[in-house]
Amino acid sequence: MYFLRFVFFCLLLGGLLSACAPRVAVPGRGMHHAVLLHIEDGDHYSLVQVQDPWHEGEVLRSYVLAERGAGAQLPDSVAQLHPVRLEVPLRHAAVLSSVHAALLYELGAGARVGGLADADFVVSDTLRRDLSRGRLRNLGSSMQPDCEQLVAMQADAVLVSPYEGAAFGSGTLPRDIPIVLCADYMETSPLGRAEWMRFYGRLVGCGARADSLFAAVESAYTALKQRAEAVGERPTLFCDYMQGASWPLPGGDSYLAGLFADAGADYLFADRPGAGSIFLSFEEVLASASQADIWLMKYGRAQDPDRASLLREQPYYNRFKAWRSGRLYACNTVRVPYYEEVPFHPERLLRELISLCHPGLLPACELRYYHPVP
Repeated sequence: MYFLRFVFFCLLLGGLLSACAPRVAVPGRGMHHAVLLHIEDGDHYSLVQVQDPWHEGEVLRSYVLAERGAGAQLPDSVAQLHPVRLEVPLRHAAVLSSVHAALLYELGAGARVGGLADADFVVSDTLRRDLSRGRLRNLGSSMQPDCEQLVAMQADAVLVSPYEGAAFGSGTLPRDIPIVLCADYMETSPLGRAEWMRFYGRLVGCGARADSLFAAVESAYTALKQRAEAVGERPTLFCDYMQGASWPLPGGDSYLAGLFADAGADYLFADRPGAGSIFLSFEEVLASASQADIWLMKYGRAQDPDRASLLREQPYYNRFKAWRSGRLYACNTVRVPYYEEVPFHPERLLRELISLCHPGLLPACELRYYHPVP
């Protein structure tokens, strides 16, 4: 339950665009991997368009990032898109997910983050410290942020993660605070998601630093992927575990499915469409993955489970070959900052996945996220 709540709060927050938004996408420039994000840098401003992940060819929202105090005049071609205008760098950003807050801190813009939601789910020591000291305001639940805190902190933007069918901000947030839709989690490639840091960096005056960081991430990821491609044998892999009546798994179009492929593994559910999660029965997973070589389990619990506790929950886990062979690895997301690091540093997880899938290929790799289940 904790795991599902964490994923829901961190990755599936926010809302959709109002009905009057532009519906024609502007071709993107300078984006190498992201397909849901387009950025065009102009004179003292940047035009940013967030594509609608659920309606191909449509724009979720357009933004103009105008240099604070520059008074930039927009070309007619930009003005007719009716973009949301944001004065940048932001001074007091309200961030509803630690995923994005951690990135802004890494870019050196922590002082521009004024508030954070879902404090109970924060793992980062730095974020937890600033919350405990009151430097970061606790905004309460990301599903219904504390409006009094937003007004008190003089928030000049709220960063939220949109999800299909929601109308986040309607009657929930003060109308005069712009909403920045962070749809990075719907990208279908690891580098595509990571490249969104270039947008977030521009929001806080760290565009050049974000571009440089992404270039380093891209280079490291590409080099690791090439090493994995040179290995002939590809182990089979599946992940996660039963949550109530269903077993959630990454869809075949998700960035995690891309990570597994780039690590030189055959993800057994890669043929199931979807960039988000799919939900199967235990029997369906067993039928497809009973002979899988590797089982990766991600969960969020105060105590690390062992095999005995897992069998008490589901006595048939031992029917999986990976269980019997000892290639069951778990990541406790309340103990390690998985969600606060991996989205914008996929090269870190890729290195670890390669090490697990191809022992000996990266002998210096130390496990940070996943560990064998005793």
